[in-house]
Amino acid sequence: MDNKCAVDGSLIKTGKFISVDPFPFVQAERQEGRLIALNLPDNIAYKAIAFHTSKKSKVFLGNTIGNSKTGKINSNISQKLLEHIEALVKDHQQLFNKIIWFNKNKK
Repeated sequence: MDNKCAVDGSLIKTGKFISVDPFPFVQAERQEGRLIALNLPDNIAYKAIAFHTSKKSKVFLGNTIGNSKTGKINSNISQKLLEHIEALVKDHQQLFNKIIWFNKNKK
């Protein structure tokens, strides 16, 4: 069932039903299994997310699959690398897409 977000953030039932393809969710579960099997070092973080989009019904759905792994501070961190990444993001913003998940200013 489809819902809309009210001004106060609560969900309002619309009475509409939407079809969702489960394939992205199954693939995200498989991807999480692959990540776990890699036995990644503690400084590597990950999150498996499934997305479903539909142009016909104008639907965009996302769901985090399983557990996320939070990374720990890398003891081999390169300050020079961090500075280059920061400069890239600052100086070449056109290379990145900004996603606003929740509009805090919306009333």
